[in-house]
Amino acid sequence: MCIRDSCVPSRAIATSDAGTFFVSERGIELLTRSMQVAWIGEAIEDTVAAYPDVASILVEPLTSLVRFILVDDIDTPTACRLAVYDTNNKSWEVRTLPAVAVDQCLHDGVWHFLAATGQVYQETASSYLDGSTWRTGTVETGWIKFSQMADWAQVKKVALLMEQGTHANVAVSLAYDDGTSYDQTRTWTAAEVNALSRKHLEFVPTRQKARTLKVRVTDATPSDPGTYPVTTGQGPVLYGLAIEFEPLGGATRRPDGAR
Repeated sequence: MCIRDSCVPSRAIATSDAGTFFVSERGIELLTRSMQVAWIGEAIEDTVAAYPDVASILVEPLTSLVRFILVDDIDTPTACRLAVYDTNNKSWEVRTLPAVAVDQCLHDGVWHFLAATGQVYQETASSYLDGSTWRTGTVETGWIKFSQMADWAQVKKVALLMEQGTHANVAVSLAYDDGTSYDQTRTWTAAEVNALSRKHLEFVPTRQKARTLKVRVTDATPSDPGTYPVTTGQGPVLYGLAIEFEPLGGATRRPDGAR
């Protein structure tokens, strides 16, 4: 095995039907049953860079999920993230926990984690809340390129297809041209979402000319929880994202010093 891809901490190893998960210098890897090394952690490399130490890996055979507890410092952890890999869909979900986790286990089929303070937390599958506190869900795309490198496109419409799991506000934010911040956000209140017979949210961006586009979808506590109660806090179930655009052609003009 290439030195770059070899395992760094021996504690960060777990085996499943898909193969052996481990951590190398470049991130989270999977040694498949065919003895091929796949860099499955590339999709969350920014999260791994911020929380570089893997405190624990747990394979859940019945759900096909693999949970990674990522911490900022393995010796004195002060922050963490839970990265969950779905071996069936080959997709990631990154979660924020209510405390800094250092270990985890399944007990009677229920996921538990041990906090740095010594407390043990138990997952409640029927609730999406942290006690009574709303946990914001976020889905973010990578940079979407519409045509040839550096070509312009007109973004005419952005549409989100979803199902209303429980009442929630839903926000769609847009970032342009490899920018570091989101330039536009369209928010639908729980009342607006509830009024739609088909939960198809769409809007026309105020800025339409772009070379690349990134889309972020977040949910939040209903603006009027008295009328639209939080209940389990599940929020929306996302099915798809559609972007209507027209290629314009013509590469971006660069400053003289860049040409």
